[in-house]
Amino acid sequence: MGNNDKINYDIFCSMTLNERLTFLRERKGINKAELCAIMDVAPATVTQWESGKKNPGRKNLSKLAEFYGVTLDYLIKGIEKKELSSHEIELIDLYRNASESIKTAIWSILSNTK
Repeated sequence: MGNNDKINYDIFCSMTLNERLTFLRERKGINKAELCAIMDVAPATVTQWESGKKNPGRKNLSKLAEFYGVTLDYLIKGIEKKELSSHEIELIDLYRNASESIKTAIWSILSNTK
């Protein structure tokens, strides 16, 4: 999800799969009929997915995740697993080796950026 697409992470993670499917479709700005055409499924199928009466199969979950630009973990569980960049790994290493006073200063700076 890009910066313009930020949502409350706690709320998104507490959503059920069907709630996430509805949220992502609405955020994408498409209606159920458009999603049916994209997914090549019957209108009743999308309604069942979004009402929680039926879950998409593996193939459709993959297709939905690709269409919405999210991982399967993000779609199914609301959790995004990302690999750390080399820069992030370096920052973690520097932080772990820093003195307690430096760590305190870093936390102070970061907590004021929210």
